[in-house]
Amino acid sequence: MPRAQFNEVLADSFRIDANGFADLDALLRASGAEVQYDVRRKDALEYVATEISDVLAEPNGDATQITRVAARLKDPNLELKLTFASRIECSASSTDRARLLQLTTDVKNLVRDRFGRGQSSVWGFLRAFLPVATLWLGLATQLIAYDVNQTGIDHRHDKAVAAYSQGLHRQDVAKQAAVKRAEAATRREAAAVEKSGSVARQLRFLVHQDAVPPPKLPTFPEPTYPRYGSQPLILHPLLMPIWMGVFFVLGLVLRPLVGPRQEGVFLLGAQINHREKMDRWRERLIWGVGVALGVGIVASLVAARL
Repeated sequence: MPRAQFNEVLADSFRIDANGFADLDALLRASGAEVQYDVRRKDALEYVATEISDVLAEPNGDATQITRVAARLKDPNLELKLTFASRIECSASSTDRARLLQLTTDVKNLVRDRFGRGQSSVWGFLRAFLPVATLWLGLATQLIAYDVNQTGIDHRHDKAVAAYSQGLHRQDVAKQAAVKRAEAATRREAAAVEKSGSVARQLRFLVHQDAVPPPKLPTFPEPTYPRYGSQPLILHPLLMPIWMGVFFVLGLVLRPLVGPRQEGVFLLGAQINHREKMDRWRERLIWGVGVALGVGIVASLVAARL
C-alpha cells in the first residue's frame, strides 16, 4: 500500500523547556507507537533515550550544552522524526493518511502554541538593543554635526573679522602716509621760500598757507563688519527628538538583518539560569538607557527654551 509523506520546517527557531518536552512526549506516546530521543551535545556525546526524563536530566551547561534532539516514532505503519536543532523540522510517513494528517496537525499546533521563538543570547541582545543604539547614534550624530558646523562658522567668522581689521589697518596706514607726504611737501616749500630771502615771497607763502585747505586724504570704502553665521534648520536643537526618532526607526528596520538567523534554545539545566540572567540584564540595560535618554531629551528641550 502506498505511504503518505510529510516533510516540513515547522519553525525557523524555537525555545523549548521541560514542560514543552513533556507535552511533546505525551502527544507522541498517544499515537501508540514507540518513542525514542536521539540527543547530541556540544562535547560530541550522542546517545539514544527512550524516556523523556533522561533528556530532562541533562546538565546542559557550557560544555555539555544540548545542540540537537530528534524525537522518533517507531511503528511499521507510522514513522515520524521531529528534529530540534537550529530550527524544527518534521518528516513523517504512514500508510494511514488520516492518522498521519492527525498526528502532524497536532504536532504543528503544539509547536505553534508552546515553543516560542528562540534566539542566541548574544545576537538576541544585539537585536533588542539595536534600535536604542541607533537612537543614541542619532543623538551623537546630531551633536557632532552641530559642533563641526559651529566650528566652521566660528572659523569663517574669525577670518572675516581678521580681514575686516586688516582693512581698517590698511586705511589708517594709507591716510598716515598721505599726511606725511603733504607735510613733507609743505616743509620743502617753506625751506625754499626761506632760502630765497625774499620778504614778499615769504608773505605770499604765509598767506597761501592760511588760504589753502589741508590736503585731501584718499578715500576708501568703509568695510562692513562681518555677520555671524547661523546653523542650518535641520541641526536646530528643538529638532533633536525628530533626528533621534529617524535613527530609532532605522534601527528597527535594520534589526532583522543583524547577526545570523535565530537559533534554537533548550531551556534545561544550567541554561535556565543563564537565559534568565541574560534576560534580566538586557531588560535592565534597555530600561536604563531608555530612562536616561528620556531625561536627556527633556533636559535638551528645557535648555533650548532657556
